[in-house]
Amino acid sequence: MLSPRTLFDKIKSPMCDGKIYRMTHLIVENGSAHGTAFPSTHTAVATLILLVSWHVHTLFFYFITPVALGLIISTIFGRFHYCVDMIAGIFYGISVFIVVYL
Repeated sequence: MLSPRTLFDKIKSPMCDGKIYRMTHLIVENGSAHGTAFPSTHTAVATLILLVSWHVHTLFFYFITPVALGLIISTIFGRFHYCVDMIAGIFYGISVFIVVYL
């Protein structure tokens, strides 16, 4: 299945210009898989890291929470995954946590 980034038109905005934008998208377009979007393993791993750090009561949990949530949200806004991929990734991360820790 093609990811939204591949399937839909490019976003056109004045912000979508400049050297850094072009370099980033050159790397993404040439280095990314154009499919394999389900489930979002980025979301699954971020969810799992959040749950494990919460489970072991480390201060790392408070540091990693905004980073992990930003990563999870960016998979949608960056058009790398559909919402269902993100939701499945969250459930996948929770499932792994339950199997390993509970």
